Amino acid sequence: MFPERFADVDAQYARAVAALREGRFRLAVIDFEAAVGRFEDLLARARQQPPTAAVEEGTRPRATDERTAEQRAGGEPRAPEATEPRAATGDSTPEAQPVAPLSPAAAIGALLETYRQAIEAEDLQRLAEDVYRGPIPGENEEFLRMLFSRADGITATVALEGLEVAGDSAHARIDQEMSFRLSTTRQRRSLDLSLEVYFERSGADWRLERFQR
Repeated sequence: MFPERFADVDAQYARAVAALREGRFRLAVIDFEAAVGRFEDLLARARQQPPTAAVEEGTRPRATDERTAEQRAGGEPRAPEATEPRAATGDSTPEAQPVAPLSPAAAIGALLETYRQAIEAEDLQRLAEDVYRGPIPGENEEFLRMLFSRADGITATVALEGLEVAGDSAHARIDQEMSFRLSTTRQRRSLDLSLEVYFERSGADWRLERFQR
């Protein structure tokens, strides 16, 4: 169920382990929290799925002509034991447990992971819909369009070096490292950016407001 979402959880956990081994403990904690939050969300969704109506082949009753032990011994077969009807108890479907909201650090860590994936995919639409959750600010869009037009095969890492949360606003410092091929010469290049990133929360969701170099 949700195989691609479980793959995201596994990838987030792997990044947390890698950060822990590198001694980047703050980033490791953020990635661990994001992985746990995503896993709990998947569990809650799985509990809400209706039970399957399919019957496993191995559990279907099969007609048989085998005799019971009493019949083979020449005795009379036992009559089935009477059972008392059970009183109806109403809907027995367990209620889905409410999922605790992610901490700001975990939610922002997950948002930055979506940002990283969209950068690698060179997907402006996903950035607008899932990261900025609205129009991309002019300067940010100009930089991203220039990057995507001049670079191919982007691989990116995003490391959260600091995070300050104040109510529904947050500010972070991130190191963004990218490797890519130049579209014109096909030569391999790398680019390291230190960015100031600003977020805001609307309801339960955080979004990227803007970044600046």
